[in-house]
Amino acid sequence: MSGEEQPSGGSPSEEQPSGGSPSEEQPSGGSPSDGPRTGGSSGDPLYRTAALVAIGLLVALAVTFVATVVLRGRLGASPRLALLVLVKLLVTTFNVVVLLALTGTYVAVYRDLPNRFTLSLVLFSVALLLYAVTSNPLFPLVFGFRGGVGLGPFTFIPDLFASVAIVVLLYQSHR
Repeated sequence: MSGEEQPSGGSPSEEQPSGGSPSEEQPSGGSPSDGPRTGGSSGDPLYRTAALVAIGLLVALAVTFVATVVLRGRLGASPRLALLVLVKLLVTTFNVVVLLALTGTYVAVYRDLPNRFTLSLVLFSVALLLYAVTSNPLFPLVFGFRGGVGLGPFTFIPDLFASVAIVVLLYQSHR
């Protein structure tokens, strides 16, 4: 029963060395002569995502490093608190960079396909972006609030933006 050993719709000469079907190795919309996409293709979603994540990490590390030099001694009363503030700074800066890319993507999608759903995606990502910006430990310092870590209006403003994002998502899920 040699017919069962061959991939469906193909001859033995068309058999793929990796065991996959030809459609698994071809990018969508590509011609068979294009061949499989490799890590250098800027159109590959995995490559683009990995590149944006790497850029986000590099920017976050750079901002965190500069903050440790510039704000030495003003990040917290204890070394443990200072470390927690630096970790929060790293994570929120990474989130800001990635959310900027996501918001740009959703704006481009909305320009191509303007409807209520894509507008909701833009509003959702903007709300999350504002959340990330306002929850960043540098934000109160930039605006002159010197009340210490976790004090003042910046303790609840980020949560307001998260609430907006949650409401947009809830509204969209009920449509």
